[in-house]
Amino acid sequence: MSAYLKRFDEVPSYSDEGSQNQLCRDLLPKGIVPGLVVGYNTIVGPGHTGLNHHPTWDQVFVVVRGRGVLIRGQERTPVEAPCIAVIPANTDHDVEVAPGDQIEYVYINAYLPG
Repeated sequence: MSAYLKRFDEVPSYSDEGSQNQLCRDLLPKGIVPGLVVGYNTIVGPGHTGLNHHPTWDQVFVVVRGRGVLIRGQERTPVEAPCIAVIPANTDHDVEVAPGDQIEYVYINAYLPG
């Protein structure tokens, strides 16, 4: 594996389909480190990521700034920096942010074997 170094502003940003006021950056894209993707997500309220699930990876959120509500299945949990949350594979989830609030978090996708 060769060395990999990127400034956040060098990584293209995007928004997920179905999201509102979301900006993502895949800081460590798939293929650099086998089985791992690391990114950064910012949501400005009112906003959300959009309900989704991932069948091939577990996901970890490390909230570094702000607050919002993490939805996992039927559970709604207020989150505020600093904190960490785990979303197992195949779990419906969303992050909602109220008007006037903002959240920033690192997401880590750990791909399941197979």
